[in-house]
Amino acid sequence: MLGNDPKKVFLGGFSQGSFVALYTSQILKETIGGVLSVGSFRSRVIEDFPERKEEIPIVMIHGLRDDTIQWERVEVAFKDLLQKSYVKKYLIKEMKHDLNHPEARKSMYQFLRQQEM
Repeated sequence: MLGNDPKKVFLGGFSQGSFVALYTSQILKETIGGVLSVGSFRSRVIEDFPERKEEIPIVMIHGLRDDTIQWERVEVAFKDLLQKSYVKKYLIKEMKHDLNHPEARKSMYQFLRQQEM
């Protein structure tokens, strides 16, 4: 089904798992199809975030009512990554630290549908 095509592989995660997905996408030898990051957190333990030569589409979704990981902390931690043209962020006003918010699910679905084209 994937035909050994890494562009058909997508990584995703929630909270610390989304950081693992983001980080992994940057250190892989192959260029994958994209990354879905929801409620991301970036550990202070990892100061350097690797930069890929190839662009990998990334969607970062975060709730503005997230009291576990506030957007202001995420914005500072991922400042360089968020400035890239291939990174799209969705800030959802009423979303808390939650993977199952309807607007977040809609954004994830739209991202994946766009990548099929």
